[in-house]
Amino acid sequence: MASLRHAGGQSRIEQLWRQVLDTFRWTAGGAVHYEDESFAVMKRQVDALTAEDISLEESLSEMRQHQGFRNEEAVGNIHICDSDIATMQVFVLHKDQQMPIHDHPQMIGILKVIKGCVRINSYSFKGYERKIAGASILQTSKQTMDVCKGDPACVLTPSERNFHSIIALNGEAAFLDILSPPYFTRRPGHELNVCNYYQEGGLVGGTDEENLVRLEEIRPPEDYWTVKGEYKGPRIQQHFGISNPLRPSFSQK
Repeated sequence: MASLRHAGGQSRIEQLWRQVLDTFRWTAGGAVHYEDESFAVMKRQVDALTAEDISLEESLSEMRQHQGFRNEEAVGNIHICDSDIATMQVFVLHKDQQMPIHDHPQMIGILKVIKGCVRINSYSFKGYERKIAGASILQTSKQTMDVCKGDPACVLTPSERNFHSIIALNGEAAFLDILSPPYFTRRPGHELNVCNYYQEGGLVGGTDEENLVRLEEIRPPEDYWTVKGEYKGPRIQQHFGISNPLRPSFSQK
């Protein structure tokens, strides 16, 4: 573990988490705010992070003992740490396995591939065709890109690329996921930011102009579930963050 320590005796992952907590701030209105300069520092740290910095293979070795993960049925999930304003974790996908289209209501996200390659289909909200709880139809602008280990991190915001699906290419893939605020955060004057799922419903107007695509809200897919893995990387001092009892819970079988 000594090889994972850096300046000041802190590991890269601990330095990153500290920067995450220094970057995101609550506003009086219950929104998340950040300064561009601080965000850029955090983004550079995420870009530099590797699987070795979090001892990913140690976590995977243990997770492969779970039948659901070993049989390539479940997505792997390694929770690293969280606070009242942010959460940091890793997801692991098997070859051709897909994380279904889902949203991040009023959230900022950073996704860094640290193993393999993934295809990300991102959707930016343009408007509603129908707004009904649990059955909304949205108009979105779609963008597709392949991202591999070593590539810069991807960023989503409340207005840009807030919906996405992720599929592993050419083998097992893993990515670091930072979200602010976490799912299921209760903010005064705002709805609870639950995770909603969608499916593509065809091109808007029957054309591919601006690649406008309908998203139809669906029930959580029954075939999408996760296996929890234990974080085996460098210790992150707990006083850097406040434990959030409302952090996301993931579907289990």
